[in-house]
Amino acid sequence: MISGKLYLLGDYTLSPDAYSLLRGSVLVPISRKRFDVLLYLVEERHRVVTRQELIDRFWDGHEVYEENVTKCISELRKALDDQQKPHRLIETLPTLGYRYIGVVDERIPAEPPALPHSENDQPLEPPVEVPAPVAAGLVLDGRSPWRRYARFALISVILVSAIFTTVTLANALWSRSFGSADATEPTHSLAILPFKPVSETNRDEFLELGMADALITKLSNLRQVIVLPTPAVRKYRNLAQDPITAGKELNVDSVLDGSIHKLDRRIRVTVRLIKVRDGSFLWGETFDEDFGDIFSVQDSISQRVVSALAVQLGTAEKERIAKRHTENSEAYQLYQKGRFFFNKRTPDGVTKSIRFYEQAARKDPNYALAYAGIADSYVAFTHFNVLPSREVYSKAKEAALEALKIDSNLAEAHAALAFSRLLFDWNWRGSEPDFRRAIDLSPNYGQAHAWFAVSLVSAGRMAEAMAEVEKAQSLEPLSLPINAGVGWVSFLARNYDRTIEECGRTIEMDATFGPAYMYRGMAYEQKGMLNEAIADLETARRLQERPSILGALGHAYAVAGQKDKARTLLRQLKESSATQYFPPYQLALIAVGLGETDDAIRLLEQAHRDRYPWLIHLNPEPRLDPLRSDPRFKELVRKVGVTTD
Repeated sequence: MISGKLYLLGDYTLSPDAYSLLRGSVLVPISRKRFDVLLYLVEERHRVVTRQELIDRFWDGHEVYEENVTKCISELRKALDDQQKPHRLIETLPTLGYRYIGVVDERIPAEPPALPHSENDQPLEPPVEVPAPVAAGLVLDGRSPWRRYARFALISVILVSAIFTTVTLANALWSRSFGSADATEPTHSLAILPFKPVSETNRDEFLELGMADALITKLSNLRQVIVLPTPAVRKYRNLAQDPITAGKELNVDSVLDGSIHKLDRRIRVTVRLIKVRDGSFLWGETFDEDFGDIFSVQDSISQRVVSALAVQLGTAEKERIAKRHTENSEAYQLYQKGRFFFNKRTPDGVTKSIRFYEQAARKDPNYALAYAGIADSYVAFTHFNVLPSREVYSKAKEAALEALKIDSNLAEAHAALAFSRLLFDWNWRGSEPDFRRAIDLSPNYGQAHAWFAVSLVSAGRMAEAMAEVEKAQSLEPLSLPINAGVGWVSFLARNYDRTIEECGRTIEMDATFGPAYMYRGMAYEQKGMLNEAIADLETARRLQERPSILGALGHAYAVAGQKDKARTLLRQLKESSATQYFPPYQLALIAVGLGETDDAIRLLEQAHRDRYPWLIHLNPEPRLDPLRSDPRFKELVRKVGVTTD
């Protein structure tokens, strides 16, 4: 029954009947589930609503990560402009839950007047002659019943206009972003789980995860389906893993679960597509083929999934899904081993991945994905700082260009080339077209959005950067690097509370992920919470002695007045850099904290000579603020060319 009830939340109007949230007369975009959660919190504002209560009520009692609830609340705060602490509207009570604490004015608009009835109780038609002022939409007599009609009509017009404008604008932005007649808003989410062996004995994890990875690569070309990336699903390799439970944890609509068994030159693959919500089968089939026909099996599975999900493909999508990057099964297996080690995201894993990618490329010189993998791996080295930039730059760029020479429509290669141009050439204008081309070819490629965000934030385009990194996060909600990356971009945008919030959620997902502690510690330092900053940065160091962590810790020691610790760390790092490369940029950060300006400038100039990639952050990096008035620093910024011109 329509109640007509409205909740006035300060500048916002929450309408349960219209499922709308208005700020003034402007419709605030919000999903149905987010709306329901907000409405429930408002209606239950007299008490604390627990996390479990929200999960049971709005996630059908399914097992989900608590981060799903945290993310929901975060997005509601964003919609209500309640992101700054202390929160004005939605309060978090640690270990308990949430409570709506904002002012609520609950109103029920007056019902429109009943129409006069005839003797047989049938409503009569309203008078035909409408007074001229009413017909003209002029000011009405407050006692006139027609004023009520006009008010309701006006509200309806505003709501319909706002909804129409929002939908039209969204469609226009989507078309502008992806520039294709095939571009369609994603309507379905899919997780392809690692394939499992028939038994634990003689497992081939390269083949099991590789089969899933190959299908993920193929189906990621679908614009209407968000396919979770390999890092998000790789942990579900246990033989006893229940696919429904995995699907609920991953918060997807369906899962593709399968088994694979190789015997000599034969391969048997059994797959089933399952609807997570009720566990029903959408499709299932068994393939028994010669191993050399594994590509045909992958083609068949991809086509059956598309059919089962009732996805309408455009011409370009059909071509990309049908495309085979190699017909050489040996090259394929070597490439999958490269992917296996690359996805470990460790220096040793990345080093091994390059070796396997290069072997794959030698087996099939026209294997574009192998060259794209080489480029990705060399780009990844910039995060570990294990090699000077000059040693990895030419190899990364050369591999990306080779991949594009073979296949100009390979999104991974465009993204790797763009990031290489950004990090090594410091070429903002030259990298942007490749970023946009990668996103146009594969809109659901979260890494491309994340890398593009890094480019935008370094150029001072903060709002665009946040939009891109949030898009990456929505596409890969379980990616630790991307979730922590939202914190990093927020840090450079000087939104330290957002950094603390995002990194806190990342730590809840995995308490061993060092970069999240690092970014949060850096944000704590900028807020003057120095004890918390040092605690986080020391935790990050215990987890992983990455150069950027050591630089951040030394800087925090100095700022906190622990200058002996800062100088000791600086001296140790300088000594070790004589035998093992250590980025002078990180040493410069410690010198800045100590107030040793000349040493800091000298180290930054050395970083410039080394072509250190992360000099792209000279302008937004808040820890370098003490140097900004120094002419030598201004000249360094000019040389790096931190601009889109």
